[in-house]
Amino acid sequence: MRALKVRSGLTLRQLEDRAAANGDVLARSTVADVLRRQTLPRPELVVAFVRACGERHRLPEWIQAYDRLIIGTTATDPIPAPAAAGDTTSPDPDSTHAAIRPPERKALRARNGARLLIIGAALTLVCAVVVSVLLVATPH
Repeated sequence: MRALKVRSGLTLRQLEDRAAANGDVLARSTVADVLRRQTLPRPELVVAFVRACGERHRLPEWIQAYDRLIIGTTATDPIPAPAAAGDTTSPDPDSTHAAIRPPERKALRARNGARLLIIGAALTLVCAVVVSVLLVATPH
Protein backbone atom coordinates (compact mmCIF):
# COMPACT_ATOMS: atom_id res chain seq x y z
CA MET A 1 0.00 0.00 0.00
CA ARG A 2 2.92 2.31 0.71
CA ALA A 3 4.31 1.72 -2.79
CA LEU A 4 0.88 2.32 -4.33
CA LYS A 5 0.57 5.63 -2.53
CA VAL A 6 4.01 6.69 -3.75
CA ARG A 7 3.20 5.58 -7.32
CA SER A 8 -0.06 7.52 -7.26
CA GLY A 9 1.78 10.73 -6.40
CA LEU A 10 -1.21 11.82 -4.31
CA THR A 11 -1.20 13.43 -0.89
CA LEU A 12 -3.31 12.05 1.96
CA ARG A 13 -5.74 14.94 1.47
CA GLN A 14 -6.04 14.16 -2.26
CA LEU A 15 -6.65 10.48 -1.49
CA GLU A 16 -9.38 11.43 0.97
CA ASP A 17 -11.01 13.72 -1.62
CA ARG A 18 -10.81 11.12 -4.40
CA ALA A 19 -12.29 8.47 -2.13
CA ALA A 20 -15.17 10.79 -1.28
CA ALA A 21 -15.74 11.39 -4.99
CA ASN A 22 -15.97 7.58 -5.40
CA GLY A 23 -18.50 7.38 -2.57
CA ASP A 24 -15.97 5.85 -0.17
CA VAL A 25 -14.80 7.02 3.25
CA LEU A 26 -11.03 7.23 3.58
CA ALA A 27 -9.93 9.58 6.36
CA ARG A 28 -6.40 10.99 6.06
CA SER A 29 -5.58 10.01 9.63
CA THR A 30 -6.70 6.44 9.01
CA VAL A 31 -4.57 6.15 5.86
CA ALA A 32 -1.57 7.58 7.71
CA ASP A 33 -2.05 5.01 10.50
CA VAL A 34 -2.42 2.14 8.03
CA LEU A 35 0.72 3.12 6.12
CA ARG A 36 2.74 3.30 9.36
CA ARG A 37 1.82 -0.05 10.84
CA GLN A 38 2.57 -3.64 9.91
CA THR A 39 -0.92 -5.11 10.35
CA LEU A 40 -3.67 -5.57 7.79
CA PRO A 41 -6.28 -2.85 7.53
CA ARG A 42 -9.98 -3.59 7.15
CA PRO A 43 -10.82 -4.89 3.67
CA GLU A 44 -13.18 -1.96 2.96
CA LEU A 45 -10.28 0.40 3.57
CA VAL A 46 -8.08 -1.45 1.08
CA VAL A 47 -10.81 -1.19 -1.56
CA ALA A 48 -11.33 2.53 -0.96
CA PHE A 49 -7.58 3.13 -0.98
CA VAL A 50 -6.94 1.25 -4.24
CA ARG A 51 -9.83 3.03 -5.94
CA ALA A 52 -8.66 6.43 -4.69
CA CYS A 53 -5.15 5.72 -6.01
CA GLY A 54 -6.66 5.26 -9.46
CA GLU A 55 -6.04 1.52 -9.71
CA ARG A 56 -9.66 0.38 -9.86
CA HIS A 57 -8.77 -1.97 -12.73
CA ARG A 58 -6.33 -3.82 -10.43
CA LEU A 59 -8.79 -4.18 -7.55
CA PRO A 60 -9.35 -7.94 -8.09
CA GLU A 61 -5.58 -8.49 -7.77
CA TRP A 62 -5.50 -6.51 -4.53
CA ILE A 63 -8.43 -8.51 -3.15
CA GLN A 64 -6.73 -11.80 -4.03
CA ALA A 65 -3.54 -10.65 -2.31
CA TYR A 66 -5.54 -9.56 0.75
CA ASP A 67 -7.33 -12.90 0.88
CA ARG A 68 -4.01 -14.77 0.65
CA LEU A 69 -2.67 -12.75 3.56
CA ILE A 70 -5.78 -13.33 5.67
CA ILE A 71 -5.78 -17.09 5.21
CA GLY A 72 -2.03 -17.33 5.68
CA THR A 73 -0.98 -18.51 2.25
CA THR A 74 2.12 -17.25 0.52
CA ALA A 75 2.77 -15.53 -2.76
CA THR A 76 4.03 -18.86 -4.16
CA ASP A 77 0.67 -20.55 -3.69
CA PRO A 78 -1.35 -20.93 -6.87
CA ILE A 79 -3.55 -18.05 -7.87
CA PRO A 80 -6.68 -18.72 -9.89
CA ALA A 81 -5.98 -18.43 -13.61
CA PRO A 82 -7.12 -15.25 -15.32
CA ALA A 83 -10.23 -15.36 -17.48
CA ALA A 84 -9.87 -16.63 -21.02
CA ALA A 85 -9.39 -14.08 -23.79
CA GLY A 86 -12.96 -14.37 -25.05
CA ASP A 87 -14.53 -14.40 -21.59
CA THR A 88 -16.56 -11.26 -21.02
CA THR A 89 -17.67 -12.20 -17.51
CA SER A 90 -14.76 -10.52 -15.72
CA PRO A 91 -15.78 -9.16 -12.36
CA ASP A 92 -16.69 -5.52 -12.07
CA PRO A 93 -14.13 -3.96 -9.68
CA ASP A 94 -16.92 -2.06 -7.92
CA SER A 95 -18.89 -5.22 -7.23
CA THR A 96 -15.90 -6.81 -5.48
CA HIS A 97 -16.24 -4.35 -2.60
CA ALA A 98 -18.83 -6.55 -0.92
CA ALA A 99 -17.13 -9.83 -1.91
CA ILE A 100 -13.90 -9.44 0.03
CA ARG A 101 -14.66 -12.18 2.49
CA PRO A 102 -11.87 -14.75 2.48
CA PRO A 103 -12.83 -18.31 1.61
CA GLU A 104 -11.52 -19.65 4.91
CA ARG A 105 -12.65 -17.80 8.00
CA LYS A 106 -11.54 -20.26 10.65
CA ALA A 107 -8.77 -18.04 12.02
CA LEU A 108 -10.99 -14.97 12.03
CA ARG A 109 -13.79 -16.83 13.79
CA ALA A 110 -11.41 -18.11 16.45
CA ARG A 111 -10.03 -14.63 17.07
CA ASN A 112 -13.49 -13.06 17.17
CA GLY A 113 -14.76 -15.86 19.41
CA ALA A 114 -11.93 -15.24 21.86
CA ARG A 115 -12.70 -11.51 21.87
CA LEU A 116 -16.38 -12.18 22.54
CA LEU A 117 -15.49 -14.54 25.37
CA ILE A 118 -13.23 -11.93 26.99
CA ILE A 119 -15.84 -9.19 26.59
CA GLY A 120 -18.54 -11.49 28.03
CA ALA A 121 -16.36 -12.36 31.01
CA ALA A 122 -15.58 -8.69 31.63
CA LEU A 123 -19.26 -7.73 31.47
CA THR A 124 -20.15 -10.56 33.85
CA LEU A 125 -17.50 -9.37 36.30
CA VAL A 126 -18.75 -5.77 36.11
CA CYS A 127 -22.33 -6.89 36.71
CA ALA A 128 -21.25 -9.00 39.69
CA VAL A 129 -19.39 -6.05 41.22
CA VAL A 130 -22.37 -3.72 40.71
CA VAL A 131 -24.77 -6.22 42.28
CA SER A 132 -22.39 -6.77 45.22
CA VAL A 133 -22.05 -3.03 45.81
CA LEU A 134 -25.83 -2.58 45.67
CA LEU A 135 -26.39 -5.45 48.12
CA VAL A 136 -23.81 -4.09 50.57
CA ALA A 137 -25.13 -0.50 50.29
CA THR A 138 -28.80 -1.51 50.77
CA PRO A 139 -29.86 -1.65 54.45
CA HIS A 140 -31.50 -4.93 55.50
